[in-house]
Amino acid sequence: LVSRLVVIVMLGPEMLELYKRILMRELSKALRSLPMVDEVNNLQCSFPAVPSEAPRPKLLHWCGDFSEPMEWSVEWASASWSISLSVSGRLYGLGFSLDLRLHHFGVRGRLRVSVPGGNSGDLSQMF
Repeated sequence: LVSRLVVIVMLGPEMLELYKRILMRELSKALRSLPMVDEVNNLQCSFPAVPSEAPRPKLLHWCGDFSEPMEWSVEWASASWSISLSVSGRLYGLGFSLDLRLHHFGVRGRLRVSVPGGNSGDLSQMF
């Protein structure tokens, strides 16, 4: 139940749109700050909410106390998410252009989470 709620909150359509806007802004800013880059064009991000590609968190350890760390194993892969962009500029006197498409993202690892004051009984005051 907890893992389903986390997926709904973190990867719902509204949150994915927020992530997309943040990533586009930050990626464009980072690329434009490089001295060899003259232009960044066609920056597109596609982060569809695909239920079959939802992360698969598994609770590995929890002692029953919310203020103590919970350890999760997380696996996630998406064939649907993609980022594409075009970059042009000049390096060592030579002009270049690059069209790039990133896709098939994935993450695998462990996550430790603790909720300070989690045993207070009123989790609505925590966030």
